[in-house]
Amino acid sequence: MKKLFSIILAVAATISLFMSCGNNTVQPTGPSSDIADVTNLSWSAVERAVTLTWQLPENENVLALQVVCQNDGTFTETDGPTTSYLIARAPVAETITYLIRVITDKGISQGVTVSFYIEPESQPVPAMLLLAADPEALPDDDEVAAANWFKQNYVDKNNGAFISASDLRSLSVNDYSVVFIIVDRVGIGAGWQNLPIDIVLEENRQGMLKYLAEGGNFFFAKMATQLVNAIGRIDEKYAPGLFGDGEGGVGDDTWCVNANIGIGTYDHRSHPIYQLLEANTTFYTHESYPLLGVGGHREDHNCMWDCNAYGFPGDPNVIKNFEDATTSTVLGTWGQVVDYCCAGIVEFGPTSEYKGTIIANGLSAYEFHQNNQDNMYQRNIELLTENTINYLHKLHD
Repeated sequence: MKKLFSIILAVAATISLFMSCGNNTVQPTGPSSDIADVTNLSWSAVERAVTLTWQLPENENVLALQVVCQNDGTFTETDGPTTSYLIARAPVAETITYLIRVITDKGISQGVTVSFYIEPESQPVPAMLLLAADPEALPDDDEVAAANWFKQNYVDKNNGAFISASDLRSLSVNDYSVVFIIVDRVGIGAGWQNLPIDIVLEENRQGMLKYLAEGGNFFFAKMATQLVNAIGRIDEKYAPGLFGDGEGGVGDDTWCVNANIGIGTYDHRSHPIYQLLEANTTFYTHESYPLLGVGGHREDHNCMWDCNAYGFPGDPNVIKNFEDATTSTVLGTWGQVVDYCCAGIVEFGPTSEYKGTIIANGLSAYEFHQNNQDNMYQRNIELLTENTINYLHKLHD
């Protein structure tokens, strides 16, 4: 009886060596050249989803397949004799090799391999409209300074691109997360029709509107704020009405932006566009962000919104009326303003028709180059620009 019990135990132990823990397939002891491999092993990809396919060998009792990633040694045993295997999210920019082995009731095959490479996904980047062959060829010093700054901080670092006016008609959210357009010129005249013709051609305006509808974002600065109504994002009756395009002169005060509308009513100082800006509490009784220092020549180019001019009832205030009428948020006004008269920086948010966001900055204080001396607050100008672009870029993500 003891001998019979020992024989039973030995048989049971032998069986356990050949049984898989999870799916009752044979657990191979080592690859064998006597077992046929799969044939026609290939791969296909849809973005990062990679499918491996093959044909099973004939005249083999295939119980399962062993799928081995040879890059890291991890492996999977399929549930039965399948002819495909899905890698839901394959690595990019790396050659990946998989080994496919056949598991039968006799053991496991030596296996065959297939390698694939997935190109990195292209990521949309910020773009700036360049209305010249290069920044130095632009007709105004402020536009030159803005373009040179963008080149240094985005283009030269391969995380941004210049686009031409002809690109506006075919803007794609797959290519550009935000498009920065600044127009700041003496004597240009009020009205979007007076903007550079290359921008406001019908096909270009329609291209911009389509891009906005599909989720693209814009940063319109100075006279370019008029593009908000030019492309049809807001009604023409709400076009910017506070406008200046003169030569300007030397000033003896500091020009600022106030982000606390109505002083306590709508406080936007925590908005990302103001992150890390130098603030001042001595110019006024409230905190403001200085943008243009004293002593230098300033052009006084406003292109912003007079919210008292649109016939709003004023309940609770004309800023709120303007925001409701245009699906927007007024983020900044003139530094000295404590009431609700005007809107200098406005965020036009997504609507049911337009998925993208526009930030329009038409403040005279937002002057990229002070003509006859260095602006002591140039860092605030540049940081406000960078914050705005990066904020809109992140919205795209």
